[in-house]
Amino acid sequence: MKRTITIILNLIIILSITGCTLEESGVTLENETIGTIGKDMTIESREEEMTDLETNHTIEFKDISLKLKPTYSIETSRAKNWLFTQSSSIKLSLYIDYVPEGIDVMTSQVYSDISLLSKYAKYNGIRQDSINVEYFSLPTGGISIQKSEPYTIPFQVEAVDKSETFFYMYNGYGSSSSSRITESQLAENIQGAVLNVVWTILIRENQTGDFYIKTINDRVGIPYNRVSD
Repeated sequence: MKRTITIILNLIIILSITGCTLEESGVTLENETIGTIGKDMTIESREEEMTDLETNHTIEFKDISLKLKPTYSIETSRAKNWLFTQSSSIKLSLYIDYVPEGIDVMTSQVYSDISLLSKYAKYNGIRQDSINVEYFSLPTGGISIQKSEPYTIPFQVEAVDKSETFFYMYNGYGSSSSSRITESQLAENIQGAVLNVVWTILIRENQTGDFYIKTINDRVGIPYNRVSD
């Protein structure tokens, strides 16, 4: 009897150390990097294949209609099946069709976050990562946008299992769970990811020197097709 109890205790210890079966990430140095230090001496930088989504907004300023085109570029490998437990790169761009004489149009602030989309209220809206960049402190109050010179910034999205805040929000504050969050676990509760972006547009009237603030917002869905174990 004592021997049986000892064996059971040893099994419990082993299981607590090893945890559940590790998921394959599917990534390699070759497909996640542009080169390897010590292996490659000189390489040609390559652009990751991206999938774009363009939206259209019209801002009314006095008697002028300004046509803005935010564009969101996601790594093609992530665009059809988002990965929450790996870092990803999203490019946020803002284009404008035409800037009339007499005004300057600028990006004054861009806020973006990636959050979970779930049918369960306790998981819906939990943020994976966010970015907030503002230019109010610049002498101009923003970064100029022209038809030939759009505004672009990268959003490097952190993996959820690297975020202590996400861990406690997902499991619930006060939870004693120490298990890492896996894609198969998330697949039980998550339907997709949502990219939320808020652009703050600064318009300067050159004749008067007056400034005006406008905002536009997009919420973009990203599929999550992983099947839970």
